[in-house]
Amino acid sequence: MNRPSFSREPQAFVVITREAGVVVARMLGHPFVSEGANLDSALTDLAAALREYAENWDERLQHAPNHGANRGLVHFVKQATDEELLDWLREGSAPGAR
Repeated sequence: MNRPSFSREPQAFVVITREAGVVVARMLGHPFVSEGANLDSALTDLAAALREYAENWDERLQHAPNHGANRGLVHFVKQATDEELLDWLREGSAPGAR
């Protein structure tokens, strides 16, 4: 599926590992980690965490010095549909080294 191009779309760097029987998805450079029974469920959980972060960012995090640089990420997350967000995470995913 072709995803529309967003202006200034951030790069997704997601490392995928398997730990204790679950798939773990970690977004490098950001404190977002999720897990699931398979890749799709781990990425769906990661997308939900990004949506929640975007809501919290609007409410209070945008004023915190250590979150200010995430403006572009938050804008992208808020503008993307669920399907576009999942495609973006899939495209940025790579198996991790342990």
